[in-house]
Amino acid sequence: MRGLLITILCSLTLAVPSLASEPSKQGSSIATEEPFAVYHQTLLNAADNALLNSAPPAVPLSGKRPEPEVRRTDPEVEEIRLRQFADRFWGGRADDLKQALLRLQQLRPVVEPILRSEGLPADFVAIVLVESAAQPAAQSPRGARGLWQFIPETAQRYGLVVDGRRDERLETEKATRAAARYLRDLYLQFGDWSLAIAGYNAGEQAVQRAINRSGMGDFRVLSERRLLPAETRSYVPAVVAAAELLGSPAALARQDSTRAASVETAVLYARMTADD
Repeated sequence: MRGLLITILCSLTLAVPSLASEPSKQGSSIATEEPFAVYHQTLLNAADNALLNSAPPAVPLSGKRPEPEVRRTDPEVEEIRLRQFADRFWGGRADDLKQALLRLQQLRPVVEPILRSEGLPADFVAIVLVESAAQPAAQSPRGARGLWQFIPETAQRYGLVVDGRRDERLETEKATRAAARYLRDLYLQFGDWSLAIAGYNAGEQAVQRAINRSGMGDFRVLSERRLLPAETRSYVPAVVAAAELLGSPAALARQDSTRAASVETAVLYARMTADD
């Protein structure tokens, strides 16, 4: 019994603390000046803290690492979830969604480390699924391009070259880093991931106007009062649902306010390519 008690105490001592609070079509009204200049040092600190908090668990005193948890899934359940997502957000195009998921699986080893290095949860890879169906050359009728569907003004604001000779929105690594920094800035502005995602879709100015009108920085309230565009009210739950579909809802699924939206509409903006 004494040995068991010591073992329990050792395991409690080695427990890993929980992560600290973790710090999308861009709107047409883009500020002419960089609105986040005063936050640069804060951004660096946030990224450093996120990297520190993402350290691997401590090794037990026995010297043996715990066996990794195996995530077992029922193929039938996964198929049901996929079709539910397709019916709600992709106009029922389950086959297109399956192809997009295959493309995204190939991109995740590149995209997710960049998100983490910029202080964001890897869950935000879900935005790529919603925005572009994981097509690096995707283009929307609004002039947005690439995996992250940047419009030219926002892309240039975050350091991407967009001109007649070169379009860095089509370069996975550079576009991902720019998108991560934009999302990080949005989180610093609104202090809430749901609102940051809403800002990525509608533009930060649209979200800020909605907050000013309601006097509340709560996605649920802004959605229920229809102070955000219908597209955005559906977009935020779509990103959360996509994260759950990808099996990485750790940060986004905790945004319970996103579940208030009942709008069910297609949220894939980029045109599908001929290969799809």
